[in-house]
Amino acid sequence: MQKPITEPNPRPDLSTGRRRTLGSLLIVVGTLLCVLITSLGISAGGGYIAGRRERSSYMTQTVSADLEAQYEAAQEDIANGQYSLAVQRIQFILQIDPDYPGAADRLAEIARLRNEANAPPPPPTPIPPSTAEDVDELYAEAAALYETQEWAGAIDRLEELQALAPDYQADDIQERLYEARRLLGLQYVRSDRLQEGVVLLQAADRIRPLDDQSAGELFLAELYLTGLSYWELGWNTVIRNLVIIYEIAPDYRDVEERLLTAYTSYGDQLVVSGSYCQAVEQYESALAIEEDDDLAGAAEDAADLCANPPTAGASPSEPGSTPVGTVTLTPGPTPPPTLRAGDIP
Repeated sequence: MQKPITEPNPRPDLSTGRRRTLGSLLIVVGTLLCVLITSLGISAGGGYIAGRRERSSYMTQTVSADLEAQYEAAQEDIANGQYSLAVQRIQFILQIDPDYPGAADRLAEIARLRNEANAPPPPPTPIPPSTAEDVDELYAEAAALYETQEWAGAIDRLEELQALAPDYQADDIQERLYEARRLLGLQYVRSDRLQEGVVLLQAADRIRPLDDQSAGELFLAELYLTGLSYWELGWNTVIRNLVIIYEIAPDYRDVEERLLTAYTSYGDQLVVSGSYCQAVEQYESALAIEEDDDLAGAAEDAADLCANPPTAGASPSEPGSTPVGTVTLTPGPTPPPTLRAGDIP
């Protein structure tokens, strides 16, 4: 019997297996790459966030330190009477941190101090007549007035005592006169009795040199009075005196307003005299104090005239300048301003 013919078993397709193996391997590798890339992305993202947080923390600490420094500087400005500068610092702080501790209180304090500085001085207390019958009693009256800080009365009695008995308690009376004149002089120069205060401080300075604070206030008062004595008579001298005050103490009385007026008026005067280039300098100085459209227009017009003078020839000479000086004041009529060496730093 013939056996049926059977086909041999087919040989396995090795290429198909290889393709399947390679495909599986690619899937595994791709998965691993995706996981790796994702891990790197997460790590980079974490690093970026951490970096941002670190930079943000650093910036916050830096800004906080800057605000603290500005606040401390503002407190020093208030103590030194530099109210405008202190306000600028406090406003800067509030722009960055509206709730900065103490900032609003400092603004209120500045407003109060400015109001106190502008308050009219109390009327002078009449000096009671002396009832002393001899120098000992007169000295006792002077000492009592001195101890109660009634400086005007103490000065009156001490000067009377010096006139009656120049050798009586001479050193003690000189020291009391120095202190009474100095303290009353400071009260006056800080109020509206500026000229009287200068007289008293100069009298104290003749006994012995003033302390730095008193000498500084006398210096500012002398400059101010000198500047005002030339008001509308010599704008260049007004400016030279007031600008020194403005650089040292810009909040001193009305020096900023007066200096602005002086710059503008001097500029106008120079334009009229044909000194256009010098006028530009004055207008620019005024604009540095306060921006004003009319003033900016005047400066521009003067600059055009400076570049293109309307007539040929030299410009008229600038009015002669007078040196910065101080007023030497004595009781009675005030003599003309005179120079004193060393007044200008």
